[in-house]
Amino acid sequence: MSELWIRAGLFAEGPTDYRFFLPLLDRLLAAVLAHHFPGRHTLETSLGIDANAAAGSRRASRIANAIAQHWHACTLFVVHSDGAGDPKRERDNNITPGLLAAESWARESGQDEPVVVACVPVRETEAWMLADLTVFKTLLRSAAPDALPKDPERILDPKQELERLLGRGRRLDPYDFFGKNVALDALRRLPAFLRFEAELLAAVQALDITGAVKA
Repeated sequence: MSELWIRAGLFAEGPTDYRFFLPLLDRLLAAVLAHHFPGRHTLETSLGIDANAAAGSRRASRIANAIAQHWHACTLFVVHSDGAGDPKRERDNNITPGLLAAESWARESGQDEPVVVACVPVRETEAWMLADLTVFKTLLRSAAPDALPKDPERILDPKQELERLLGRGRRLDPYDFFGKNVALDALRRLPAFLRFEAELLAAVQALDITGAVKA
């Protein structure tokens, strides 16, 4: 059986999203590959791929440009958009147009159709950071909260809730720490994360069929 080579390119909304999702994506891919493709895969560190186009550029164009620029460096792409309370609408408005633009570029360039996964928390990235109390205990020790919201995705302002739990006065950037430490099993309580994991697995399986090899 051939070896599966995986490097993901992540297009996210902003700097904090990259700091959280890049380490989380590497951990999730490692878990998926170890379970479904044991002993026959190579996983390389995921890349942030925002093309950093000029201000005012359409998001769809930025997504397509980022995928085109990293086509030979990555075998799959993840596009993130916060759900703002309506994940389907945000996906339709903020992800699908970019995927269509990327597919159009691929056809015109004679490339295969890109393998792309959508990552859409119900409201904001920070909701996924409210899923695991152990991370707060490790980070804050005696100042850690006694409990977290039972359903983080239902919090109207998860960013504000995260700030409250961490303490507004703390000079701390928790995103990378949470991305490296939040338990995958804790995240699997969240339907939006389960959808993301399922799409990621389907993308890797598609690559296994078509043959993802290092350029």
